[in-house]
Amino acid sequence: FFLGGGAGGPRREQEKQVKELRKDNRSLRDQLQSIQKRLFLVEQEKDQLRKEQHHTKERLERLERERTEQAREARAEQEGTREQMARMQEMLEGLVAARHAAAETPNTAEPAEPPPAPAPPPREAANSDEEERPMDAAQCRRQRLQGPQQQQQQQQQQQ
Repeated sequence: FFLGGGAGGPRREQEKQVKELRKDNRSLRDQLQSIQKRLFLVEQEKDQLRKEQHHTKERLERLERERTEQAREARAEQEGTREQMARMQEMLEGLVAARHAAAETPNTAEPAEPPPAPAPPPREAANSDEEERPMDAAQCRRQRLQGPQQQQQQQQQQQ
């Protein structure tokens, strides 16, 4: 009886330890599973952030190319405007010099200040088959520079 009772004690102790180890093992497995789930979620988030970074980088590169192209176009437009302004300045200086030269020469056939152009004759809509065409800028300049007699001759030739 005494021998049988003594062997049951270590056995119970061993079963108790096995039970505790199984419980600890189950707890560790649950922790491992939870950690693996969190790791999976973190990796998904990391992949998403990489995709967003890639898209942002592509968008930034596209915007940079567009900005560079717009700057190039603006510089070309600015250069064209400068050239146009320089041509206009030269034309203005030429006109001013011509006007000064004409004003300094007292014996000229043309007056220094061209007289205002005579008013055109009233238009007869019912009797005229031809349409009156507006003058372009070059014609206006020529007409201003011509004397009144030449203007009348030209008008008579057109009629």
